[in-house]
Amino acid sequence: MTAAVPPVTIAMPVYNGADYIARSLAALQSQTFADFELLIRDNASTDDTEGIVQEFASSDSRIRYTRNEQNIGGARNSNALLADASAPLIMWAYHDDEPHPLLIKDSVDRLSDAGQSAVVAYPRVNLIDENSAVVGQHEDGDLDLGQPSAHERIRVLFQRKVAQIQFGLMRTHVVRESGGISVSTGGEFIMPTSMALRGRCLLSSPDAKRLSIRQHVDRSGGHRNSEAEWIDPSRPNVPFPYSRSITLMMKAVARAPLSMAERRRCFNAVLRYWAAPQLRSVAGDVARLPWDAGWITRR
Repeated sequence: MTAAVPPVTIAMPVYNGADYIARSLAALQSQTFADFELLIRDNASTDDTEGIVQEFASSDSRIRYTRNEQNIGGARNSNALLADASAPLIMWAYHDDEPHPLLIKDSVDRLSDAGQSAVVAYPRVNLIDENSAVVGQHEDGDLDLGQPSAHERIRVLFQRKVAQIQFGLMRTHVVRESGGISVSTGGEFIMPTSMALRGRCLLSSPDAKRLSIRQHVDRSGGHRNSEAEWIDPSRPNVPFPYSRSITLMMKAVARAPLSMAERRRCFNAVLRYWAAPQLRSVAGDVARLPWDAGWITRR
């Protein structure tokens, strides 16, 4: 007899997460919305990540663990989990973060109430330290992207830098249509943009913080080098990494299911609110080209 498909897939890509993953898994097990599958894909960790996960999995049938033979990079690992997801809704979770017990319930309720025009519900965020103490907050109380048109949504996304979308509960088929996680340094906002081009993106709980993101020295994406290593460890130095985001944004608009008139408005929004403010990053890419291209070796 075939097991019923759960409504939610939680996808956790991990590499060397032994320091914090037990706390993250315990927080996921404490969710008040319990009908989910938790897919964990280990990127060939060299620490005790596998042992910790297997201990949790031994007493929780919702947890499924897979281990890559080699580190394929965080972006590709995340997209492999997207391919494996069976539920109509998916949420990426990270081994060093701690979700509030109501995170999934609030997100499911928000999408259900909003209808099919909403494609993702994402949380407001606390910042925590290595000991799970709150050390800061995102000023994120006005980051709803519920505007009716795509160009208005991406304008607000660019102006307010609504990065929380990547931590949200998403409609799985829409994420797949949008291309999943961008395998490109500087591509953090490609997936949020692709989602906003396809529908409304809403705060799951406008009045409460539902996710704690851990700040620590080993966190991936804290600076340019760690972001590049997380994306693709086989290519830590790629020429013009952030300049590429402009082209990726334009391609995201070209692929989106939009009318010609709306597509033109979205192209204009990318040029005005993304490309123009990125000129400083483009200049930085030019300045770092000798190192990124391998003409000069870092010491």
